[in-house]
Amino acid sequence: MAEGQMLYTKFYNPGVAENEYLKSQQKYNDELKKIGEDEAKLAEEKRRADEENQQKFVDESAAEVVVPSTTGMFDSDFAVADAWSNYLQDETTINQFAETKEGMAKYNQMVQQLNTFISESQQYYTTNFGSPNDPGASSTWGGAVSRGKLADQGQNPWAKNFLEDSNDLAYYEGVYQQLNDPSAHSFSVVDGEVMIDGKPFNQYARQDAPFVANLVETDYVTGYDVFMKNGAPLKLETEEQARVVMENELKRGPIERQAIRMYIEQNNLQLTVDEVMERPQHLEKAREEYIQDGLKAWTKPDTSTTMSAGERTLAAQKEEETKEFEDRVDTMLNSSFKTEDTVDIPTGEGTFTTVPARQIFPVPAIQDLIPVEADGEMAQFKVQRIEFDNVRGVVVLSGMEFTNDKDTITREVELDPSTAEGQASLSQLDVALDVYGLTLEDLRTEAFGTDLREVPSAQMNAEKNRLNGGQQSADSSGKLNG
Repeated sequence: MAEGQMLYTKFYNPGVAENEYLKSQQKYNDELKKIGEDEAKLAEEKRRADEENQQKFVDESAAEVVVPSTTGMFDSDFAVADAWSNYLQDETTINQFAETKEGMAKYNQMVQQLNTFISESQQYYTTNFGSPNDPGASSTWGGAVSRGKLADQGQNPWAKNFLEDSNDLAYYEGVYQQLNDPSAHSFSVVDGEVMIDGKPFNQYARQDAPFVANLVETDYVTGYDVFMKNGAPLKLETEEQARVVMENELKRGPIERQAIRMYIEQNNLQLTVDEVMERPQHLEKAREEYIQDGLKAWTKPDTSTTMSAGERTLAAQKEEETKEFEDRVDTMLNSSFKTEDTVDIPTGEGTFTTVPARQIFPVPAIQDLIPVEADGEMAQFKVQRIEFDNVRGVVVLSGMEFTNDKDTITREVELDPSTAEGQASLSQLDVALDVYGLTLEDLRTEAFGTDLREVPSAQMNAEKNRLNGGQQSADSSGKLNG
């Protein structure tokens, strides 16, 4: 056989080619089979893992559900939380949601929503239930009960601001019963969504501040009534003194509002209180008419010298009381306490006066209630001590603040003469002192002394700089050292 023919037979023999093809085909089929077996194995492993996760979900889900407590929330909220918790712990519910991953995720979401609902219910209860010791002005169930007790005694927490609660205790009792009605709300689950009162969970809203007072204005108080309460007891000798009392009363926001309401009604005006306050011409008229109404209550003291025996007896008693007051005033001035530390206060160009850093006057003589501006509100105050703080330039009153007809609070009130509120309160104090033959200027003169010296301006500035460094003998709490 020729050499070329032999090579052709070796490389192009049909039998050899067919064998090679069959081998490659077998290898391909084997590889496909292996891939199929691997996929089946993975699918089986996934199936077993899913079954294990499903069983674990079924076994553990009920234990993860919070069981609500009957304490710490209103009964209407508890009834919803209890029905919700029971639904999630039910075996049928758990098995139903365990069928798919989506179902298990939805179940876990409802568990978290239940936790949120319970937490919000407890916070709502804490905020609105309060305690039996809550004052009447509190926006809690305890406050509503206290308001009811005060109403039975003819008292009103907002009387000084001429406001009152339009709701009575019976109204709040009805609200409380509704909050504790187990049938007040319904619970259901629709297509895996929690529904309360037929609405989605995220739309559920509780009544905001159910026990807050519905404040409305009381009948307005006339100027006459205001003076009879706060001016007449001072037994003022002049109409000008009476006018000062009324002017100071009008500096209180609530009193000014009464003046405007009285002005609107008596003049048949179609205006609101706010509209009058925005119109100076009306506001000044309202104030003046209120002052004039108050002055109707002022009567000039009887100075007649013709007295009966009984009147002479009363006059003698009055004279004895006056002598007692004078003795007590002398005691007050003589027993005042001065700090040894001094402060130099400029009194004009090139001059200043050296005065005690502080001087305290006990005030047993003043027994009248003085209206003072304290912490942004007007308080009825019985002064027991007047203190001049010459370093800070303020007057400190110590005494008893009357919070209602029975209770008092011992406190200190600082009056800053540089503010309108401080000036108003000091004017009231001046009126009270005048009844006993004293003025604040008398005490101020006593506190300042009369040590005036001529010094160069440069030296005075140096003294002022030294004072700014903190030379007073009182500690940071305001109590005197020593």
